[in-house]
Amino acid sequence: MKQDTNTDVELKQTNIRIDLGGMPLHPMLILGRVRRTLREGGCAPEWVDKVLDEAASGGVEHMVDTLMAVADLRM
Repeated sequence: MKQDTNTDVELKQTNIRIDLGGMPLHPMLILGRVRRTLREGGCAPEWVDKVLDEAASGGVEHMVDTLMAVADLRM
């Protein structure tokens, strides 16, 4: 699925599970956890950076929607 954005990144589901339970739900902490987990899961660093740029380009709802499009987020 492609989003109509400035970054024009293809958001593909990786099925990588990212557990956010037990951590403060601050956007920067979430983005850091997602970055590390996606890279550890074998995703290309360039793609991960584009996804996170897209996720950070809007409000919290946009961030969550973007991250859920690429990973299995668990609270």
